[in-house]
Amino acid sequence: MKDNTQLKLIPFLTENPGKEDSYTLCIDANTNNLYKAEDKEVNTSSFLLIFFLVLVFTRLFSIEFLPMNNLYTFLLMCLIFSVISMILGYNMRGKMFTNINKFNLEESEWEYYLKESKRFYPRQAIFAMLLLILTVVCFVLLYIFPSKWWFFGGIMMSILAGSQLTLLSKTRYLLYKNQLDVNLNDGGKYNENLTYR
Repeated sequence: MKDNTQLKLIPFLTENPGKEDSYTLCIDANTNNLYKAEDKEVNTSSFLLIFFLVLVFTRLFSIEFLPMNNLYTFLLMCLIFSVISMILGYNMRGKMFTNINKFNLEESEWEYYLKESKRFYPRQAIFAMLLLILTVVCFVLLYIFPSKWWFFGGIMMSILAGSQLTLLSKTRYLLYKNQLDVNLNDGGKYNENLTYR
């Protein structure tokens, strides 16, 4: 049965990363229900096509449109590019989930998953903040040493930072602090084929 409920999934733990049986546990920020999601496999041919198109674009691209002689306009444009890229990264991360199912747990099982997620959270949060800092560094270096590579570095760091923004969300932080009332069971039924945006 298709459930068209809009989910706002916050990933908090990936089990067996890199293996066939890998899955990510998420919490819906709206309902505090738990969900289990698999990562979509990346299509190699699509990846190569996108890589080729980006490579061609970077060869033809010029940063002459950036107002290097006006600092405030330059900063505003960099901010706009950065925000758009972060939104793109955030949406791309969400689209990488497939087979999303409600995940029901016993209290003892939940304690294990919570403990594991709390162990990784500080490193994950630092990584997300580091990506944000690298975004700023790339755009600062772009102003000091104008080069299209610093521009694309800032865009790529923004996309990567956007894909990690959920780690800095209030829901994820409250989960880390164990101050979130999580719904472990909901009638013992799984909702399959959920849509996520």
